[in-house]
Amino acid sequence: MLCLVLFVLLVAVVTSGVHVILIHRLVVPLVNFLIDGIVDIFVTVSVIYEDLCDPLQFFMVIYP
Repeated sequence: MLCLVLFVLLVAVVTSGVHVILIHRLVVPLVNFLIDGIVDIFVTVSVIYEDLCDPLQFFMVIYP
């Protein structure tokens, strides 16, 4: 009986360790990918916004 309990505990610890490793291996790159994507989107939007604002300022200078 005691051997069975120890075996179940051992299996539980091993599987939880595997789960932690899997979560770490899957979630961390996913989070990094999402953060990189959000940063890229912000950079792209700011660049487009600047490109759109420059001609507007240019036209405002020409046609006050």
